[in-house]
Amino acid sequence: MKTANTVTPTGIKAYETEPIFTGNILEYNGIYYRIGEGHKEFKVVSRGSGRSAVAASAYMSCSRMYNDYDGIQHDYTRKQGLIYQKVMLPPMAPSKWIDREQLYTAS
Repeated sequence: MKTANTVTPTGIKAYETEPIFTGNILEYNGIYYRIGEGHKEFKVVSRGSGRSAVAASAYMSCSRMYNDYDGIQHDYTRKQGLIYQKVMLPPMAPSKWIDREQLYTAS
């Protein structure tokens, strides 16, 4: 479904394993079906606007990460409220990128 400002996927998607997202899940004969995936928001983090992708990742994952670019250690380990975190990589990505800090410092 598409409106002037939003694209919202609709329909049914099948998964062989239980999806990490909750809500609108139906299990039938060992297959999981998700109905209407909903809207997911993505934001661009730009150094030109004074922001840091490393700092944003550390904040969202409640972790500690060192930024090689500016030499700043971002520590958000005391932040509360994180329910789930995972680095999801395509199959062809280097396995060392599963470590968030390695992923963001790769060039």
